[in-house]
Amino acid sequence: MNFSDEEVNKKLVKLLNKTEKIVRKFECLKIEAKNREEYLSRWDSVTDLLNTLHPDIPVALSRIAQILEIHENTTEKYLRDIEKFLPEIGEFLELEQVFIRRCSKEKDVKALFSATKEKYKEKIIQKEIQLACLFCKNEFYNVDKTETIICQNCEKEAPSCSICKQSMFYGEELVTEKNCGNVFHKDHIVMWIRSEKLCPVCKKRINEQSLDDFKPEQ
Repeated sequence: MNFSDEEVNKKLVKLLNKTEKIVRKFECLKIEAKNREEYLSRWDSVTDLLNTLHPDIPVALSRIAQILEIHENTTEKYLRDIEKFLPEIGEFLELEQVFIRRCSKEKDVKALFSATKEKYKEKIIQKEIQLACLFCKNEFYNVDKTETIICQNCEKEAPSCSICKQSMFYGEELVTEKNCGNVFHKDHIVMWIRSEKLCPVCKKRINEQSLDDFKPEQ
């Protein structure tokens, strides 16, 4: 079968676009794997800090995040996961935005933290960490990140990253692009900027200074 030059060019462009999407998806998967590793590596820092807190004295989320030098949303997710897996360790009060350590015996705390870490590590490896609504923090069950997700609690639709095409959830590092206001996974848009130099949505020239931390409306 003979093809005209125009038909050949169209097929080549289509093939190149498909290849580009596969490469980009692969890069996003590598970033997700790296993020899981980093999340686990931070676990020791979080638990070591909590182990130094005095029992029954509330400590502000902002203070814990400041000491750990990580985003408050990420810090809150650690605290929520600790409370969820082993509530004996302590309690995170959402309204007050404080964490209260409940254990009084240091050896008991160390044993509980160790057990929690193993459970959490297993969850991360199996990709079973619970996803939560970006706006109201309501937990989702059995969701497909590639599909449209609407929270049954606040009825808001989970925004999707224009690069990986997956929904975004509470606790993830997200940023907005100042020109068009679109939201992206931070790692994904930074990777995109370093190779493309243009916003994938508005096509304006951008750099990392064009990004702001995303703060969802409650």
